[in-house]
Amino acid sequence: MYFDTIIRNGRIIDGTGNPWFKADVAIRDGRIAKIGNCESDQADRAIDATGHVVTPGFIDLHQHGEIHLIINPNAESLVRQGITTMVGGNCGWSAAPISSKNRHLVHSPWWPKEIRPEWETFKDFFKIYDRQGVAINVANYVGHGWVRGAVMGWEARLATRDELEEMKAYVAEAMEDGVFGLSSGLTYPPGCWSDTNEVAELCKVAAKYGGIYSTHDRGGPDFKGKVEAIEIAEKAGIPVQIAHLETHGEKEFGRTGEVLKIVDEARARGVDVTFDLCTTLYGGGWLAGSMIPAWAYEGGAPKMLERVSDSATRGKMKKDLLSRGAPNFDGIIVLHSRAHPEFVGMNLAEIAEKWGRDPWDAAYDLFRDEGLDLVEIGCASRGHKEEELRMAFTYPACMPNTDSWFRAPYGWLGKMAPHPREYGGIVIVLRKWVRGVSRPDMPEEPGAKILTLEEAVRKMTSLPAQRLGLKDRGLLREGMWADVVVFDAERVTDKAPYPGPANRKPHTYPEGIPYVLVNGTAVIDRGEHTGSLPGKVLLGPGYKAS
Repeated sequence: MYFDTIIRNGRIIDGTGNPWFKADVAIRDGRIAKIGNCESDQADRAIDATGHVVTPGFIDLHQHGEIHLIINPNAESLVRQGITTMVGGNCGWSAAPISSKNRHLVHSPWWPKEIRPEWETFKDFFKIYDRQGVAINVANYVGHGWVRGAVMGWEARLATRDELEEMKAYVAEAMEDGVFGLSSGLTYPPGCWSDTNEVAELCKVAAKYGGIYSTHDRGGPDFKGKVEAIEIAEKAGIPVQIAHLETHGEKEFGRTGEVLKIVDEARARGVDVTFDLCTTLYGGGWLAGSMIPAWAYEGGAPKMLERVSDSATRGKMKKDLLSRGAPNFDGIIVLHSRAHPEFVGMNLAEIAEKWGRDPWDAAYDLFRDEGLDLVEIGCASRGHKEEELRMAFTYPACMPNTDSWFRAPYGWLGKMAPHPREYGGIVIVLRKWVRGVSRPDMPEEPGAKILTLEEAVRKMTSLPAQRLGLKDRGLLREGMWADVVVFDAERVTDKAPYPGPANRKPHTYPEGIPYVLVNGTAVIDRGEHTGSLPGKVLLGPGYKAS
């Protein structure tokens, strides 16, 4: 037979978790046409995978790069680590809906101010991808925070009955436009001002369309947020994905086993609950999230700027945050600042010493100098223990994420210091937890063999595909879309370090992944990006063609 591409002589790891086997993979018209002995078959292109493994493309279930795809559709730091599908709209933030109530509030670390929304719905937003092309497949959630903001702006109060009905209509519209469910970020504004009933009612709408609920939970003592997430799922009759399952703060360190028990008990009584996990010891996010309490977000950036510029309000914010435990200033690294690029890669303790002032005032002065861009200051912060990550990751219902946006060493995306997981949040699993190898230049992320290569691939392919309800991706099967990764299992590794004063913008791609195919087209070929944009907008179960 004749094919477009044949990948020969590789070890097939098909995504099920089953042991590898020797076979060739033949591709025609973007799909896998044959798996087996293709010696007698011909093709326009033959890729020799001798000494390599061939797997389904990796699925990043927790991304924040949906707006960044407009800036750079090549998705460089994702596709180079084997990611062929990303899911955006997490943590309650999404590209739509946009209304007069939230159009001026879109600015955030996940939404650069250079991109102003010229759309209002997901239907119109997806047209941008279709028009310009994207290197990888992209799916989306609709964010609860964005729905709330479209109706109420950033008002720190409960919704009225009429406002809740308006939010339901926005969720229904998004589901019919093709999103896969509802996400929430219940520690972030404006989602933090909602109650359990509001989120459950919106989840009921998503459930009617076959959607799922992904949540950055509310946190709180004794894992109150995770218990609430499961309660919402039970009330709404919806599957729930607990995002970046974490135990925060010294009071929760060492208690991952208790969290997993909560998950076990929920699954035992029939709740469809799974979770994803950040794979690095340092988390990432807004500096404001660490240094400004939720009540001080009301009104958006203009009001926040007034508060951080006022000494009395600074004292109130500091007192509020100290009641929950003192921040570790030398463990909070600044990744982006327009006003003070000289501080990129430095931690708050170093910045405070350089300025000769208290770390609290140093942080608030950073915000003040940033002006209305204060919401965009990004940071990395130490928030986990390695043994806790390992325990959670070996749980059968756990899958890895990057929990970031993506980067490139060039253009606008190269201006910031990247978090290492932007360049290696998925592929680090293969180095750190499959091979058990430690990088001498990154002692913060020590290696330990905790699972097989086949099980790691399952967690990165068929498990997230199952979670999303994708029937034609996540496995190497005849008839499936040809999202395929070819890599050297003994050499593949993340390379990006944590930023620091000596290496403030460490943009470094992974190694050991010579080929990545998306819908049958090579996007990474012999280790280099081809510039091809064969990705597709993936549409959820409630999609209704207009």
